[in-house]
Amino acid sequence: MVYESCAYKRISKARKASEKISDPELQMLLPGLPDHIATLCLGRVPLQTLIGVCKGWRKLLYESRYFQALRLSLGQANCSYPYVLVHRKDGKFSWFAFDPLLSSWHPLPPMPEEVEFQLSSPGLIGVKHSVQCVSTRTKLIVVAGSKIKKVGPSERVRLEPALDSPLVFDTKKCKWMRGRPFTVPRRWCACGMVNDKLYLASGCGTEWNSDISRSAEMYDLERELWRPINRLASSKFSGEAISAVNLGGKLYMVSGRGVFARVGVIFCPELGQWTEMPCGLRDGWTGQCAASQGRLYMLDFCGRLKVYDPVQDRWIVILKDEKLRNFQEMVGAGGKLCGHVVKMGSGEGAEPVSLLRILDVSSDEFKFFDVEMPEEGDQIVAMQVLERLPIPYQLEE
Repeated sequence: MVYESCAYKRISKARKASEKISDPELQMLLPGLPDHIATLCLGRVPLQTLIGVCKGWRKLLYESRYFQALRLSLGQANCSYPYVLVHRKDGKFSWFAFDPLLSSWHPLPPMPEEVEFQLSSPGLIGVKHSVQCVSTRTKLIVVAGSKIKKVGPSERVRLEPALDSPLVFDTKKCKWMRGRPFTVPRRWCACGMVNDKLYLASGCGTEWNSDISRSAEMYDLERELWRPINRLASSKFSGEAISAVNLGGKLYMVSGRGVFARVGVIFCPELGQWTEMPCGLRDGWTGQCAASQGRLYMLDFCGRLKVYDPVQDRWIVILKDEKLRNFQEMVGAGGKLCGHVVKMGSGEGAEPVSLLRILDVSSDEFKFFDVEMPEEGDQIVAMQVLERLPIPYQLEE
């Protein structure tokens, strides 16, 4: 009876939604079935099939918000886009979203301010500065980065935080907005998202400060409010850009790569407390880490992909492949790990080529997918995965 009641409610919602569809091309989605029943049937169809059969099905997938919600309620995959921040050949920074079904790139509107991120330290070879970003299912947030400021009569160069407030892109509205200004602008901080709330910890401002290095705060995206949370016990998270990985509603982060002693902590938002990591998880966390389908994946510097086993408290190698070498900005979503690689272009004097690389880890048969950038010479510097853009696509028959 419970199942029948739920099914009846779904059909009622589908019927009401179908009555609002006025486009004649969306009528008779399946010949012989009312549209609200056809919609329920198509909600269970794989995405590639919806794209490949007819224009009516594609329009339903791309233009019906109800259909997206229906697929989620049925436990079916929706179309997610990798969003990449690109450092263009002209020195500007722009965001692009990639549609994996139609294999097409779409530029995002310009950010609210023309930010000039500094990606390396002047005079120091090999020292890179990340542009730190996080995301919810529908919002992309640019959190931190570095910029150069020249001071004094000798024009001495120093690095300082690039942003005074988070920059938020809403995929539903296809619009950027400025968040409430930071209480303390940061660079080289730890950041992560849980339940539409941004968590920032440690880092430094223009100059290193012991108080800032242990501070932490939370930003509520809906209310646009900052509030402090419990402080860190260590200041060792302040010397690098750190991704706080969301696994099961908790944030996991590790610092201390290189010469520093490794420190690993877990933050529980419900309790507002930091706890130490299990030793095996912390000590084996030696590279980029991302969560996908309830599992922690880590990529070490030898091109080995590992998954964490919480029962044995150890990392297990599941794949070693040359394609994982120099894999950067790794993020996870929907059984896939996304990142980018840089390879040398062919021919004399050719510029390095940046490729979006996607690894499917949803089954034991690992598959790689490479995507070229929209313009030759563009370099990816940051990446997140969110829901699709609300763009009226020109779909061919």
